[in-house]
Amino acid sequence: MARRYEHAHEESRQGRTTRGAAVLAGGALVFASLVAATSPAAAGDATPVPALTAPASDEATVSGLVVEHSSPAGASAATRVAAGARITASEAGTSTITFATPTSAEEAERLAHQIEQLPGVTEVSLNAVLHPAAAPPGGAPGDPYFSELTGIWDSRSSVSFAMGGKARSVSLPAGGYSTKAPSLWRLTKGSSNVTVAVLDTGQTPHPDLDANTVKGYDFVSSTSRSADGDGRDADPSDPGDYFGAKPSSWHGTHVAGTIAAAENGVGVIGNAPGVRIQHVRVLGRGGGDMKDIADGIAWAAGAKVSGAPKNTTPAKVLNLSLAGPGKCQPYLQKAINKARKRGAVLIVAAGNEGENAKNFMPGNCKNVITVAATDTAGGRTSYTNYGKNIDLAAPGGADTSWSTDSRDFILSTWNLGTMGQGKAGYNYMAGTSMAAPGVSGVAALAASLRPGISGKQLERVVRNAITKFPNRTTHGARNCAKKKVCGKGMTDASRVPTTFLAKPKVKNALVGRKAKANPQVVAPNATFKYQWLRNGKKIKGATKKTYKIAKKDLGKKLSVRITAKLKGFPKSKIKSSTVKVKKNTPKVKAALKKKTVKRSQRARVTVTVNAGVTKKPTGKIKVTYGKKSKTYTLKKSHKGKLTVKLPKLSKGKHTVRAKYTPAKSLKKYVSSKSSKKVTLRVK
Repeated sequence: MARRYEHAHEESRQGRTTRGAAVLAGGALVFASLVAATSPAAAGDATPVPALTAPASDEATVSGLVVEHSSPAGASAATRVAAGARITASEAGTSTITFATPTSAEEAERLAHQIEQLPGVTEVSLNAVLHPAAAPPGGAPGDPYFSELTGIWDSRSSVSFAMGGKARSVSLPAGGYSTKAPSLWRLTKGSSNVTVAVLDTGQTPHPDLDANTVKGYDFVSSTSRSADGDGRDADPSDPGDYFGAKPSSWHGTHVAGTIAAAENGVGVIGNAPGVRIQHVRVLGRGGGDMKDIADGIAWAAGAKVSGAPKNTTPAKVLNLSLAGPGKCQPYLQKAINKARKRGAVLIVAAGNEGENAKNFMPGNCKNVITVAATDTAGGRTSYTNYGKNIDLAAPGGADTSWSTDSRDFILSTWNLGTMGQGKAGYNYMAGTSMAAPGVSGVAALAASLRPGISGKQLERVVRNAITKFPNRTTHGARNCAKKKVCGKGMTDASRVPTTFLAKPKVKNALVGRKAKANPQVVAPNATFKYQWLRNGKKIKGATKKTYKIAKKDLGKKLSVRITAKLKGFPKSKIKSSTVKVKKNTPKVKAALKKKTVKRSQRARVTVTVNAGVTKKPTGKIKVTYGKKSKTYTLKKSHKGKLTVKLPKLSKGKHTVRAKYTPAKSLKKYVSSKSSKKVTLRVK
């Protein structure tokens, strides 16, 4: 059996510090005193700060194996092969084997290969350790007002930075190179019916988040990682992921604030302040196991996970600001596919190695939107992963060698505790972990505009709601406009409202009928313009919602180009599917003047023919009554309506129907058609 995995090494992630301290949130409406955040690198604003201390060995990055089997015997035999390991979780068809201590990917692969040979084992995945894709800064506080949130809306006209040893300055468009979420706030700030799951380090109490948070779950199964004294449970609280000499990151709290910090006059505001956050804890001390992350994905989308209660508020958007080296593992991909089938959209951070993103999961898995990080000048950051599998980019914050201006980083909700939880606060961070939630917030706004939007439609909206990269020659190889490795553009909420949900289909493409296409865009109050096309060329004067198909269109390819517009937003265009114009199927109806007659009477039948191509169809009408029939001629003078008398019929019930056959001059454009049966009763 072919194996589907590669080496998995721990990610050496880098965060970025800023000059300042964390801001303490005190009281409901005001900001209290400034409190310094403890970090060994707080004084060196050009010094990268790792989010988590690496394991004792850089190679010890696999905590166990996920064994899929057709019988329990396969799992128990697998444990014997992996000496010193134990089964920590088992469910129908799947068992998780945990090593006594984390091991290298090479050693894990060797064991996995042996286990795959065992009877009853169908597939083995490495339970690799993944980590947050950004690190906590040791940072200094900044003004927590909206003007600091340049990742959401940059009010500056220009930005200055250092690049290549030179001082630089570039002008900015309106809103800068932010997500421009406020442009959508004119339509919605988010619906409480939309939930965004944050698969991360968990939840801490915060005045900007508490009111917007629904019940989550803790999927960290390892007690050594969980740091809360137990394994999986219904409490997704983040007890702190401090590791060695490094303080806790409060990573999940920061990510959640960028998505949906409430509009309440306290602190910051998220991209979608009206939606709900669901903390799904999958990362703990030293990162998180892939199996836990995969199960968290499935549960967040509403799928059943063994041992966990049903998620009563399944998420429409799943944010995964985490990454780890290696090929997408089978078990992880299956969980993603399961969530995708349930209508969820998965937004994933690309990772911060400054390497090819194809080598990092889950961003290299299928059915996800992988997000790279740009700086406030619209160029690729030095830390972000890049490559062809990047879908789009979003503001992730600069690195400290680039800028010392706090506005060039991502300010969001945080906690002031260095190990365990402290008071609620705010802080700056940088990384693709900060870019992904910006996209998730925009996706949540789009979902709020269109209740019932499918996962496929929402993914289309997110992928299309982008703006082009600026040509940043200052960034050299990191110029996204020239190096096609940053995705197709930067997320831009101002391009969401008239983004089409799906390609419109032309209906009723029959000669003589009115063809139409019903477009759907995110903003339901958008207006449309139409241009119908015959074989790809404009049809003169065909600029209405419907187009009456002429005889000359028979056999031609018909389509329509639709332009959607909403005041204050850019136009959005799409071309419908192309259909071949066919013969018209006429509408034929047979109606009895009286449904019951005496044997001495002759029943009257009125036959109506709507041929579509003409109001005066000609041809033959064959009226069948019981086992007998009679044919009549339909002339132009009848204008498609002919009344005939049937012969006197015997007592009982008789089935009557009419069949229209077009005249020779119409046969090219109109097909034959029979009416529905009607019943005549003779007394």
